[in-house]
Amino acid sequence: WAACTDFSALEVFKLKSTVTTDLLHYLATKVNFARLKTLALTPNEIENNAYQQLKIFLQSLRPLSSLELKGWMVSSVLDGIMNAHGASLIELKLTEGQGNESVGSIKKHDLSAIAQNCPSLQYLDLTLDRTGGGSEEVALYRILGALPQLKCVSLTLHVSKTWDCIDGLGETDDLVNTRFDDEFDQQVQWAVRRAAGGSEACNGAIRERLVNCALDSALGRAIFSAILAGKPEGSASLEKLCIKTTDVREFGEVGCAIELGPILERLSQPLRVTRCVRNGCRNELVVEQEPSDELPSEFPEWLEVIWRRVWPEKMANEWWNDWHSLPLA
Repeated sequence: WAACTDFSALEVFKLKSTVTTDLLHYLATKVNFARLKTLALTPNEIENNAYQQLKIFLQSLRPLSSLELKGWMVSSVLDGIMNAHGASLIELKLTEGQGNESVGSIKKHDLSAIAQNCPSLQYLDLTLDRTGGGSEEVALYRILGALPQLKCVSLTLHVSKTWDCIDGLGETDDLVNTRFDDEFDQQVQWAVRRAAGGSEACNGAIRERLVNCALDSALGRAIFSAILAGKPEGSASLEKLCIKTTDVREFGEVGCAIELGPILERLSQPLRVTRCVRNGCRNELVVEQEPSDELPSEFPEWLEVIWRRVWPEKMANEWWNDWHSLPLA
């Protein structure tokens, strides 16, 4: 690189190849990024012990205005980011890589650290755990509002957590999951058991996934309003909120995945919430949601009883119109 690149003149540096400890050490000790303003590390693979060296590399740089990290366990390097760049950051992207684990999800204490250390942040892209719209989830949205200059937010809601499954039981065994208090939630349906190659998802786990994946205009407006509720007086106005989910088809070894995956994907189409600019009415919100490209899937009979636990009243004959998001706490 050094033979053909004047790193001291670079203002933007984006790296997509495999990140190793040796590479980060080289960048931190041998390269002069005197004018760097934008850094994006979005590798296809990360060496396991690279995190400490990443912190050293980040702290070796002049204050950045834009930083993107994809696929990194953010909590391992966040203090390095905040110490070296928090005050100068205008744009911050902390997103997940591939896989079924929420390594990229920002936890409450880390989100609070961002809110406390990034007074100039205007554009934020990150992943948060979707937990049914309860008080803990709402608290995360309000912490976002504490960023005084925040104008645009892109949220990826993590819904693809590991299922609560029961493994290796025979046809005559009782299948229950004791994480749930409700007897119905504990049970595994026979149709699901027959479909499973090794693990069975209980009714409660499927019900939770339906709730977390149900993304519509009402939920988009509610999340926008929750962020606004955390805004201090005199702060910048929130202008745009984009929401999508992690890959809802990531099930691991759960046997009902083939039938349930297309259903969940239909419920979780990405959406965008913006302020209306017509006639100066900026308090009105406009929600645009991407239509599904696929034809509606067949609705499995075994899912009906779980579906009615979430949406007791039938709203339409077509299953793809017979649902709505649940309100936030």
